[in-house]
Amino acid sequence: MVYEKIVYFEVVDMKPNILRTGVVFRGLFLVLCLLVFGTSYAQRKGSYYKAEDYFLRAKLVKAREEIDLVMQRPKLAAKSSTWYLRARIYETIFFGEDEALKEAIGDPATVAIDAYLKVIKLEGKRSEMFDNSRKSVHTLCDYFIRLGASSYKLGDFADAYYHFEKAIKVKPRDSIALFYGGICAQNAKMTEEALSLYYRLRELDKVNKTVYQGLVDLELIEKKNKEAALELLAEAQKRFPEELDFVKQELDVMLRSGQVEAVEKKLKSVAEKDSTNVPILLNIAILYENRGVSAFEEKNYKQSLAYADTAAVYYERVLRIEPGNFISNYNLGIIYVNRAKEIYDVARKMDINEYQKRGKAVMRRGDRVMKKALIYLEQAEKTNPEDKDVLDALYRVYSQLGDESNANRVDKKLNKN
Repeated sequence: MVYEKIVYFEVVDMKPNILRTGVVFRGLFLVLCLLVFGTSYAQRKGSYYKAEDYFLRAKLVKAREEIDLVMQRPKLAAKSSTWYLRARIYETIFFGEDEALKEAIGDPATVAIDAYLKVIKLEGKRSEMFDNSRKSVHTLCDYFIRLGASSYKLGDFADAYYHFEKAIKVKPRDSIALFYGGICAQNAKMTEEALSLYYRLRELDKVNKTVYQGLVDLELIEKKNKEAALELLAEAQKRFPEELDFVKQELDVMLRSGQVEAVEKKLKSVAEKDSTNVPILLNIAILYENRGVSAFEEKNYKQSLAYADTAAVYYERVLRIEPGNFISNYNLGIIYVNRAKEIYDVARKMDINEYQKRGKAVMRRGDRVMKKALIYLEQAEKTNPEDKDVLDALYRVYSQLGDESNANRVDKKLNKN
């Protein structure tokens, strides 16, 4: 009985332990399996040869996935051959027809370009990969310039900028890509991008008139930076002294900033160097005439008359060089019309006794000034026969002088218009 009892307890006591041990062992084995296989999966390394094989068999989705895994291996990522394969894969995707794959990548062209440039950097000297990479990036650059030019002609400036920007990535000093990229960015309202490209051209000393004008417009209108705009205009004038638009724009900015005396000084300085420069002489005349108007509005009539006299001198100088100059003829005519009006006003303010004594003489003096105005206004009509302001002024002058025939002629033209 004792023996049987001992055996019983041994069996009963040990069996649960054996079972528990077995359960624990099997559970541990399962966990270890999961860890081993899971780690193996997470650490799957890309194979350069697989990527190449997929690429050669035109399996671009797998080739791309494989080369991306290869790039995660530091030793392989340091080799130019790896970057070269990556470039070829992504370039082929870019030129291929799988739009879904392109969209999934986002920008395969940039990946290809970056990879080719990396090859050139790693190789550092002439080799087959070096030469092929250079050819490829230049091909891509030319391709993007053509695409940019096409979008530019169609007026799709944002798309054109995108293509020119790709070309610039390949050739950072390419003046054509920088120039048209800047123009497209400006037209697409991409202010910062346009400024960046224009200023890069400036740094490369490859600026032309359009670049300066673009920089001035962006700084002045978009950035509200008058100081930068004036600096650029001064620089542009030194580089292109024959381009008067830069002078005019600088003067306009200065006038808007209240720098009237500085404008006057600059204009006269230019006129001294070139006494036959019609636009400059014209701008001086207009400047004085505008100052005369301001003085008149401030009821400083004497100063206003002095400014008008100075303006007339410069208008006359213009007409000696260019007799048919419309602005000079019209403005000078109006100056004399206003002078005649002042004389007429003197006579009209006289009482009857004073008018009988000297009123008619004053009116005749006014007529003489008005006839002088007529000379310039008739010349302005010859230059621009349909200008409404000229016709309106002529009608008033003819009517004042009692020339009904010409007044009717002008009136018909006015009504016709």
